[in-house]
Amino acid sequence: MSSDREKKGLDFIVGLLRRDWSRELRKYCPVTAIHSLGRNTINWVYRADLALSPQSQGQASNAGPRRHGTEALPADQAAVVVRISDPQALVNEAVRVENEVAAMMLMRNTLDDYPSKSSDESMVPRVYGWSPSLAAGRSWIVQEFKRGAQLDSVFDGLDADAQQDEEGGIAQKVRDNSVPRQTLVYGDSDMFNMLHDAAANRTTALLDYDFAHVATPADEYFYSLGFGFLVIGPLEDDADENQLRKCLLEGFKGNAPPSVHDGENPKTGGGFSWAVAKAMDEALAGTGVLRPADIAGCGELAALK
Repeated sequence: MSSDREKKGLDFIVGLLRRDWSRELRKYCPVTAIHSLGRNTINWVYRADLALSPQSQGQASNAGPRRHGTEALPADQAAVVVRISDPQALVNEAVRVENEVAAMMLMRNTLDDYPSKSSDESMVPRVYGWSPSLAAGRSWIVQEFKRGAQLDSVFDGLDADAQQDEEGGIAQKVRDNSVPRQTLVYGDSDMFNMLHDAAANRTTALLDYDFAHVATPADEYFYSLGFGFLVIGPLEDDADENQLRKCLLEGFKGNAPPSVHDGENPKTGGGFSWAVAKAMDEALAGTGVLRPADIAGCGELAALK
């Protein structure tokens, strides 16, 4: 991002927090109180550190009426995440923010029975405010800041039991968000969007719902599901990926390398772990989730996408 664009972004965030929540930054200088969390494919993402509200501790504050799908910002909230949409991204700018907020509401309602730490915490960040794309403005979401390390950065360092615990937890969440036919598809369920608590060895948050949509359960396997469970079309020059595809669509028994069933983890050139993929298959089966092998026509659909 250019320095001019960055300054405009920081000024926008400062003005937004003052206008809609009467909140100031913890430090006077926006450069030290607003931290870039990077840019994903279609958003600029920041963490803003807030000074405590002059209101009594725990009392929520909003300057005006709240939009649908939002909650009041607690007076003692120390940080928020601000997501500013990139209008040049190849998505439907007219409805993208509304779609993401609606998906977060649905996902949060589904997963509230499986809190990350306590009954007051949700796996899905709470939304404090949002604005759709306007002719002369920005579309944005202000949401709860969640702590944790991105799962993709720590997963390979976990031992096999810890990895299986994580996969079992993800499988449970997929099951709880599923219905027999049409279902809410996360659409971006990569480990990059999952936060991990190392001490508790559990996922604490699921982030980024830009690509969430309603479709069949098979769709989740076509986009970004990690753990070696992405179903792709057949590849002419990648024997490992084609063998994995066969395992996903027909089952691991009799299709995986013999060493996988012996508890080994043979190396592949395809960038995935046989042991992790097999453990994910067992976790999904154990929680009753429809796997690609359970969905008729899944391979044909994957070949068309």
